[in-house]
Amino acid sequence: MERLGNTRAFTLVEIMAASLILTLIFGAVIGIHRQARTMGRDARTESALFLEGARVLDRIERGEQGLHGLMKARAGSIAITNGGRRIDFQVDTNAQYTQSTADDKSMSVYFDNGDGSDSTFTDNTVVLDKDASGSGSGTLLTIARDVENIQFELNGEVVEASVTVTKDVAGKSVRLEMARNIYVRN
Repeated sequence: MERLGNTRAFTLVEIMAASLILTLIFGAVIGIHRQARTMGRDARTESALFLEGARVLDRIERGEQGLHGLMKARAGSIAITNGGRRIDFQVDTNAQYTQSTADDKSMSVYFDNGDGSDSTFTDNTVVLDKDASGSGSGTLLTIARDVENIQFELNGEVVEASVTVTKDVAGKSVRLEMARNIYVRN
């Protein structure tokens, strides 16, 4: 007796097993791809926050637009107030450094959280003030916006400046804290 049908075809069980394996492989690839995209987005966000934090600390340390930064400050002239969120200092404005304080310029760096009390800005802003006689009294230079916090601490001739920056990405808040030791003149 002769067999009916094609004996070279796949059975239903073999086709279902192959489909299941293929579905598992595609599911794993899609899952890995989604996870990689999420990790890449987080890494880009943290990288951007790191650059922003480093830029803020550089501007505090070195100054901006021809203004002197904290590294040019005289150690004896540094005063930290407002819970560590404001630092007042004097810098020698001569081309060559002199010991005389007669021609020093008073400056300050402070954090303005926009809470309405003597606030000049509407958001969390770090400001370099050319004239430290009062908050917002001199020519103001915005160092950074949307900074969560800034903190100064004086240890001898070293000022530890720390900054916290945050950013919301896809409904998730990413936060980065950075600190730098700034050595001042004695």
